[in-house]
Amino acid sequence: DYRATILGYVVDPTKSAIPGATVKATKEDTNVSRETLTNQAGLYTISGLDPGTYTITINAQGFQSQRRTGIILLTNDKLNLTFSLE
Repeated sequence: DYRATILGYVVDPTKSAIPGATVKATKEDTNVSRETLTNQAGLYTISGLDPGTYTITINAQGFQSQRRTGIILLTNDKLNLTFSLE
């Protein structure tokens, strides 16, 4: 399979897990997006992403949202990204 995966944790400033956070990956050239929620441990996985450049957006109730642009995924990549929300 040529598709890529991003995975990691969403945590607060004390490094505690943030369950139920929305993690959204949007392919910058097509604007096609996929999203998921973090589990009880704050872990998320978004698989089946076509190679390309992505913007990752994290939203969780009670925290400031976070956005990272220019995330490059290559063929069959597994990219580990942890986000710390305030």
